[in-house]
Amino acid sequence: MKCVGLMIALVFLAAGCDDKSNVFIALDSDFAPFESWPMVLLGSEPLAGHPPGPRFGYLNKRAPKGAKEYPVGTMIVKAVEPPGVPDTSWEIFAMAKRGGDYNAEGAKNWEFFRLKVLANEKPHIVTRGLTAADPDDGGAGYFDQLGNDFIDMCNGCHGTKASAATDHVLSPLLQPGM
Repeated sequence: MKCVGLMIALVFLAAGCDDKSNVFIALDSDFAPFESWPMVLLGSEPLAGHPPGPRFGYLNKRAPKGAKEYPVGTMIVKAVEPPGVPDTSWEIFAMAKRGGDYNAEGAKNWEFFRLKVLANEKPHIVTRGLTAADPDDGGAGYFDQLGNDFIDMCNGCHGTKASAATDHVLSPLLQPGM
């Protein structure tokens, strides 16, 4: 009888737990083919918080037509690609739909990245987390010029209540359900 009571208690306990099994952790290898993904020109006019130059968006998979959100595992890469500049010098940002209630107070379920294309032409994750700031780049990067205002830059724009309506994707060309 004790076993039955224990089993019932475990069922109720498990029922109250959030299901975190649908979680995606992006790795360098996941970003490796990003230049082969569908690409759109996002613009070249100055954009707050980003270096100047033409910006291109790459999307590993589209959300189903009419969907309000991307599925877990979606990756969006935004690269600033000045003409004539090799990809090893591009400024590259990314978002990955991680799931599991990651970043619950900001761009819910999204993780932010800075990437760098290495000499072997493979992208490498430089930073990841709630912001793409790189505190270890020796003060040489574009974001060091922005100072402390950059700390909340990713969630500052992508993590607003207004951006939740488009699954925290700001560019109309990359929003889900398009």
